[in-house]
Amino acid sequence: MLRIVLSDIRGREKRMDETVSLSIISSWDAPADSLRAVFPVRGCIREYTDISVFLGNELFFSGIVDEQNEETGEKGHFLEIRARSREAVLLDNEARPETLCLADGELIFERHFRELGFSGIKGGKLPCGGELVISKGMSEWDVLEEYCNKFTGTRPVIHNDGMIDVSGGNNSALIMLSPDKIGYVKKCLRRSGVISEIFARTYNAGGYEMRLTGNLAERKKIRRRRFVNVFETKGRSVGAARELITRSEKVYESRIIGYRELLSCRPGDRIRIRGEKNDLRIKEVHLSVDAKGCRTRIYAEVES
Repeated sequence: MLRIVLSDIRGREKRMDETVSLSIISSWDAPADSLRAVFPVRGCIREYTDISVFLGNELFFSGIVDEQNEETGEKGHFLEIRARSREAVLLDNEARPETLCLADGELIFERHFRELGFSGIKGGKLPCGGELVISKGMSEWDVLEEYCNKFTGTRPVIHNDGMIDVSGGNNSALIMLSPDKIGYVKKCLRRSGVISEIFARTYNAGGYEMRLTGNLAERKKIRRRRFVNVFETKGRSVGAARELITRSEKVYESRIIGYRELLSCRPGDRIRIRGEKNDLRIKEVHLSVDAKGCRTRIYAEVES
């Protein structure tokens, strides 16, 4: 069961019992989820700041209202809400420039994230050896990503309760899909995305002499080579060059799945169609509700 609640600027909640349309898009490549919803309304409309979407008893989406539009015409009176999930607060706020020495995640949380309404940080207690340089123009999301890239090696996650999670814990789930609820499955093979070999320059006087190869490209008769300057590129290593090949192999085979109901799943979760062997790793999820019913469209990569 779908339940949608709006909160106005005075903190009052309004449950929206009727929905003309709703779409929620979650992507591995975008920090914040996006939502668009249209409701039939009557009378005077409040100004709303927050929206929550529940699937059953689960809080699936919790976000801030970016845009509120009201339209009255021959077909009736409608309210349109456009919103993004809580990560948007970090994306929209510029960080105070400073350099933090030997700071842990809790100190960074107190100086940058608490005042924006987040409840706490998980996994940020260990002290960091070195400096965290926050430059002019960085967003608070940039600060969080830089902290994780430099010190924890994890991907930051913002939970719906406002908790910032940098622990790197396995929050993904394995979800079994019922074949009778699948409307379609589209199989995609992206040969153009696979890198067959990388030649790396690893020292000052050297050329591009280190050759790194991928097994998938060899098996599939794909020729796409790249040259990477490891020596002169900041933050680039031989390991990072190998990772380019690994990432390119992951996008080779994918699926687009149309599911005939709302499915509680997130980018990073694994799914499996009941009766099949291979797991799929979700990259993007589209949830939609309209006159045609409730649907979920899943974009997923085949795990090797």
